[in-house]
Amino acid sequence: MSKEGRCPNCERLEKLIVQLQTQGAQEAGRIEELERKLVAATKNSANSSKPPFSEIVKPPGKRKPAGKRKKGGQLGHKRVVQTNSTTR
Repeated sequence: MSKEGRCPNCERLEKLIVQLQTQGAQEAGRIEELERKLVAATKNSANSSKPPFSEIVKPPGKRKPAGKRKKGGQLGHKRVVQTNSTTR
């Protein structure tokens, strides 16, 4: 035994323990990340609270080019007012 009452391999074994603990913590983080990706990849409306219509991938709608006229009543057009047709 050495002067501190420790075995000759203790220092080597302690370094190995620290190394394995560090490696285990890194692997645990990687496992958690992969599990999150797996859950996200396998979720659909059948196994989650996601509504079915959210799975449909629609292409963006086509927009018409802006015309020359503004919205609403056009200049020069005769105004038409509807009358109330309630009878008493």
